Amino acid sequence: MSLEDHLEEYMEQGYTIFRDYLPKDTIAGLRAQAEPYFEELIAKKQPGKGGFWQAAKVGGRGRVALAPAIGPELAERGMLPALEGLLGTDTLLRFAEMVMGPAVQLDSMEFTGYPHRGEESNTGGLENGPVYGWHRDPFAVSTNYNAHPRVTSGETELAATKPYAPPLACNILHYLQDMDDTTGQLRVVPGSHRDYSPLPTDPEALQQPIPGEVLVNISAGDMIWTHCEIVR
Repeated sequence: MSLEDHLEEYMEQGYTIFRDYLPKDTIAGLRAQAEPYFEELIAKKQPGKGGFWQAAKVGGRGRVALAPAIGPELAERGMLPALEGLLGTDTLLRFAEMVMGPAVQLDSMEFTGYPHRGEESNTGGLENGPVYGWHRDPFAVSTNYNAHPRVTSGETELAATKPYAPPLACNILHYLQDMDDTTGQLRVVPGSHRDYSPLPTDPEALQQPIPGEVLVNISAGDMIWTHCEIVR
């Protein structure tokens, strides 16, 4: 796909995937740097520098994040050599300018790792399993969604649509392992960056499947850009 094709998909769906973006040697270098750190954190159930373990109330809704993290990543000098394949590449910078305009900046970086949950976690299929927690990342405008008036079609209440707007921020996700129906796909609601669909207010419901979601298989080395207002 050309960058123009990626931009069209991004504007329509709220996300786009750059397949096989990271070279295999870059993936190997990043994993070699990070895995010993995560193994120690997971064994000790410690959060690590800038990270969290069963401690963060995500989005103020009391959801518990079951993951240690390394961050802010740029402060970890030992990791900097392995980051050369992520920062400042021509494709990444050119697409950032296409999405957000000429003035872009890096806000932060973070490595996040989840411990293996075991085969029994997948009983009944991941379609019915828990998810990290549905959310948007729209900063101060997040209250606009639940407060926005609904529209009706017959007896069905629908979220009002809105025109596409360039994002205030993008999440750029680099995957260092395959994510599929055994390890957990990315879950998104395509097009939700262009409507006012509200998120559930019940913390338990935030971890359950919702209408319109799709499960996206990811391969090691893929890079995904998401609009800050997409539900994922």
